[in-house]
Amino acid sequence: MLRHTALPFIAFARPHVNGDVMVTCVDHPDLAAALTTLTDTQALTAAQLQTSLSHADLSDLSPHEHDQINYWKPTVSANCCSTSGTEHH
Repeated sequence: MLRHTALPFIAFARPHVNGDVMVTCVDHPDLAAALTTLTDTQALTAAQLQTSLSHADLSDLSPHEHDQINYWKPTVSANCCSTSGTEHH
């Protein structure tokens, strides 16, 4: 499970290989439903996290966040949150 450190978002992932920092986004609908009922979080689906940034609404992002996107050049939403701002549980 991944949880954003500042925003109320959670997501589920599995590692590519043991010890690898890269993950594959997966869905766990039953666990997501339980956690969102018990906490003030929104569970993001694998499909949402794989949304192309060219189709994402980035208007609410700060100038710093836009700078980070320009620097790292992610292609999908999941790449934006895979390391920075997340805690792995």
